[in-house]
Amino acid sequence: MRRVIYDKLGTPEEKRHDVAEDLRNAQRKQKRDVRNATEILFPNRPSGNQPPSLDVSEFSGKYQALGYGTWEFVEVVSKGTPMGVVLVAHRKDLLWKTRVKLHHVSGDFWVAFITILEGDGLPEVFLVAEFRIGADGKPSGLELTFTDREKVNGGRVLLQRMK
Repeated sequence: MRRVIYDKLGTPEEKRHDVAEDLRNAQRKQKRDVRNATEILFPNRPSGNQPPSLDVSEFSGKYQALGYGTWEFVEVVSKGTPMGVVLVAHRKDLLWKTRVKLHHVSGDFWVAFITILEGDGLPEVFLVAEFRIGADGKPSGLELTFTDREKVNGGRVLLQRMK
């Protein structure tokens, strides 16, 4: 469509905006940002990553928040991560079926990579995730911070641990 308009207006080739190049640049930036998600979200993290306060398997389970539904995280072996495991939840009840992978950063802080299952496989979003520990010493919730790559605060949601 853009080409038809440019042709009709007689716009020379060298003055035409290359939308395809913009898309390629955006995809390259997204891939670079995903590779550097930990540095982007946690630029001031400690040099030696602290282990989580509980064994990773204890964080597995169902978490729920109104408007966000139920997320059931399971422990999955992942050789490409420092801990060797990630927590994964699949949301197939949504219009856009998604997978959420939690990669450990330090302490009870994680990066949540959210991927649309029917897309190109590259995470669409990455967020700060923090497990909350209750007075009983067990996980009581998972807080997600919706801050985009430009550091615009999109709010937080606390997914409550289901019994």
